[in-house]
Amino acid sequence: MALSLVLVVLVSTSELGAPGTLALRRAAQEVLGNSSEVRVRGYETAPEDEELAAFGDRADAVAEVTWQDSNHERALVHCYLGRSHRFISRELLFDRGDELAERGRMVGFAIASMLPKVGENEPPAPSDAEPKGAELSTAPSRVAPEEPPRQRPALFGRRALGAIDASALGALGIRHPGNGLGVGVAGRWFFHPSLSLRLSGGLRYGDVPSVHAQSTCFFAGLGLGFQFTSPDPSSRFVFGGRADALVSALTLRRGRADDGIPETQTHTQPAVDLLTEGAWYFAGDTAFLFGGGVEFGLGHTDLVVRNQEIGDLATLRLVGELGVRVRF
Repeated sequence: MALSLVLVVLVSTSELGAPGTLALRRAAQEVLGNSSEVRVRGYETAPEDEELAAFGDRADAVAEVTWQDSNHERALVHCYLGRSHRFISRELLFDRGDELAERGRMVGFAIASMLPKVGENEPPAPSDAEPKGAELSTAPSRVAPEEPPRQRPALFGRRALGAIDASALGALGIRHPGNGLGVGVAGRWFFHPSLSLRLSGGLRYGDVPSVHAQSTCFFAGLGLGFQFTSPDPSSRFVFGGRADALVSALTLRRGRADDGIPETQTHTQPAVDLLTEGAWYFAGDTAFLFGGGVEFGLGHTDLVVRNQEIGDLATLRLVGELGVRVRF
């Protein structure tokens, strides 16, 4: 038996297996009936109208679903009806307390309501004298104000502008002393969906056994963050990396054996680091942050006691961090 209607729903690849997407498909299928078919496909980048129209050559209708925020409280449905060659857009708003599956179900019902009933003919396509612009559906109480079709919110426009990271830090010197534990804080500005400018600072404490001293390392850095995974702001998992130019001030403090009076020396040194990092957004815009990599000091630091060189400080260090990120 031939299918009465074929509907293709396009969602972000990160949403393909989400409960909301599964509920969306079931709800649309329930409304359209068993004689129709609902197919769900993923996209990496939100398609343009021309791409939706191309999909429409192989289906009766194509609906693109874009979540406008990481909390899944605003969903934009942009639908192309193949038989009449027209667009319909609808923006749905949800309360924070709504279940994700229920939100997906309501989106599925909304998509089905935008399509012609099975067995009915769609309104005729616009004549040459009429512009073939997109049509906006009548907004119910839970729908945002109408928007022109070509000016619909882009994914890029809904992304976070910045983030604050607070982390516990650790360092391990390679072949030479350089261990330390401490804390750090960093601010990011996302000037591109996958790139950010990063300003950081922190403090690490450690021991240098060869000279019986305690170390305090203060550092400040400026760098570039980059993201390997999809820049979709609704993604819960993010994986990327960063590279920073650093300036560190290392202070060693030890008590002299002859009189017990502590002596202190400080050495300033430039450095660079390269780390991979990931984040899991467990609550809206709040994420657990983890990272690891290497830090390389640009220069050589001797440990000298009473004019005798005891050893060197590590130029190469393994570094790691674990903390929390809040984006805004």
